Amino acid sequence: MQSYLPVLVAVVALVGAQHPTHQPPETHTCNCGAFITLDHAEYEIHRLPPFDALSCDDTKECGKSCAAEAIRISGDGDLEHELPNGYTVGEELCIGLNNGHGIDSCYKETVYVFSNTCDGPWIWDGISSIDELCCHDGRYHDCSTLPPHPPQ
Repeated sequence: MQSYLPVLVAVVALVGAQHPTHQPPETHTCNCGAFITLDHAEYEIHRLPPFDALSCDDTKECGKSCAAEAIRISGDGDLEHELPNGYTVGEELCIGLNNGHGIDSCYKETVYVFSNTCDGPWIWDGISSIDELCCHDGRYHDCSTLPPHPPQ
């Protein structure tokens, strides 16, 4: 019986390797994201839909596509622009900052649109918000209604 144990373990390992329980993350040829800079670090706070019809060599076309999509869905970078889900762009971004990074507040941050091809480096597309992003307790606020954060 003991001589069969190593064979059984090898068969189970082989079968398990053929059917992974976790699929690898899906990669896209052109990714678009909205980022802010806090404490000298970049944070992706929203991912836009990818453009998979482009090739990995279409870096400039990817950037143009991301920029055009960001302008379209945000009403030219307006954080007060209402999205189809009923949230404003600012609300969606504050939710992304809070849910994605556990950061519930930011004050007067410019939002930048970046793109990357085939998970290469993120490249700024020349697009940024016309308003500054202010989040407090995970909610979007007009920056003129919030006092600046105290020094830390």
